[in-house]
Amino acid sequence: MTSSIVHPQYRGIVVKVGTDVLLTKNHTLNKKRIRHIIEQIMRVKRELRMRHFILVTSGKVTAGLAAYGRRRPPQKLTLPEKQKYATAGNELYEIIRHSLLEHKCRANITEVTRKNFRDIVERDNMLQAMRSINEDEKDGLIVMNENDFVATEELDYSFGDNDRLAEAAVMLTRADVLAILTSTHGIQRDLKSPISTIEIYTEDCDQFILKDAQSKNGVGGADVKVDVCKRLAKEGVTSHIMNGTTDGILSHVLLDGRRGNGINWTTFPPDA
Repeated sequence: MTSSIVHPQYRGIVVKVGTDVLLTKNHTLNKKRIRHIIEQIMRVKRELRMRHFILVTSGKVTAGLAAYGRRRPPQKLTLPEKQKYATAGNELYEIIRHSLLEHKCRANITEVTRKNFRDIVERDNMLQAMRSINEDEKDGLIVMNENDFVATEELDYSFGDNDRLAEAAVMLTRADVLAILTSTHGIQRDLKSPISTIEIYTEDCDQFILKDAQSKNGVGGADVKVDVCKRLAKEGVTSHIMNGTTDGILSHVLLDGRRGNGINWTTFPPDA
């Protein structure tokens, strides 16, 4: 008798990768890790036969800084500086594009603003384009990022953080899973102790959100991620926060789901 692995069934998946995950210790793009993340995404897509899949990536501003040979925290940049460095960060897209081509998949890259999601016509146009990508006989992956070049400091126009962009992508496409790849093992009671990870997040866990759990190279932090995941839980979405620097973590969480052997992450289950 042969046994087959029964994988969970998802309607749609959004994966958000944080800047800290994409960089080396020298603040250059970690090509090996990016390729590994793409490899995991493609494994999940094909084993689950998933067409409705979006990758939300950060890191373009930091990649632009590297192109200029500079190292500065993005949160300390002025808006014009962010716009300048974003235009120089296209190496990130090229790595993603080439990594996908190794799996015979195309990168459908789009840069958006909050306005694109709020305008009814623009929302419909995005959905039609995504539908065309997903229905094509040749495999494609939607890669989404905020358009920093035309961004403003007004919240009506900009997301300000790609965790919020990922939330908007989930709501737009009615995905039922959000996976956030960050540089910590989920939400931890103590950042120095991986075993302090909160496995299932509940309301009484808010006290453990650490003020120092701030991205070193991005603009997001644990508080923003928790807010996003809690809002999505109310919409019936399951969210996972995991350490994107751990080999195989994404495919393990989405295909296997068993904790142990040093592998752990935080899950926000949908509200009952």
